[in-house]
Amino acid sequence: MLTRILTSAIGVVVFFLALFSPPKIFMFVIFAVIAIMLYEMYGVLKCGKFVNCVGVISAVITAFAMVLNTHINMSVAIIPVTMLYLIAVVLKHGKVNARDVLAHGFVTLFITAFMCYIIENFKMFSALGVLWVFVIAWITDSSAYFAGVFLGKHKLVPHISPKKTVEGAIGGVLAAIVAGVVYYIILVNVGTKFSWGALVSYAAMSFVGSLLSQVGDFVASCIKRDCFVKDYGSLLPGHGGLMDRFDSVVFIAPFVYYALTIINSLFIISASAL
Repeated sequence: MLTRILTSAIGVVVFFLALFSPPKIFMFVIFAVIAIMLYEMYGVLKCGKFVNCVGVISAVITAFAMVLNTHINMSVAIIPVTMLYLIAVVLKHGKVNARDVLAHGFVTLFITAFMCYIIENFKMFSALGVLWVFVIAWITDSSAYFAGVFLGKHKLVPHISPKKTVEGAIGGVLAAIVAGVVYYIILVNVGTKFSWGALVSYAAMSFVGSLLSQVGDFVASCIKRDCFVKDYGSLLPGHGGLMDRFDSVVFIAPFVYYALTIINSLFIISASAL
């Protein structure tokens, strides 16, 4: 437990240093995180060096398209990525199962594109927009853990994650809603006119975000169980790998981006306030 807490403390410090760094440094950090997450995931999927190289090229194409931030570029990027993986299916036929290669491609697109939305949050809503992605994930995860330890009686999905409980999941959602209200009152409402509609919207965003956060956790757990591994890596002592810590974040980053965009357009909240 001490190792886990120490790793978390160091991680929080590194996170805030990156968050309030110049935009180019922040972008570089996110790309580095994506690279490590893909490395960990590829190690679990075990599709071989050739397919992994296809994945790296596909990730670069996807990230480049996402950073350019146009739907046309993203649509065009999907074409070469799809072609690369279909070619890999043919070239590795008989050595790597086609389903594994296609799953490799899906995971590459999923991790790269979704994580790039953290950069989009930073560009559109500043550091506080990014912070909110992590707050939802961290509050949900921590609160669900403690609610499960002290109140948990009913297993949620024992065949995927035996320790998670219904009470824990509810506790995580409720804590996220409270955090959303506090976040709006303390950070977002500063310098702007108070709006009950915006407050309710933040609470609703936190509710949905918390649910998605837990779904992301279960998705990552499903992959680990199917691949017969406990953790994605060992980079973070007491936690596993980066993928083990970012499984919820990667799932909710796009949602938070679009939710904040809608809330901002409805209630005209300045990006700097977000």
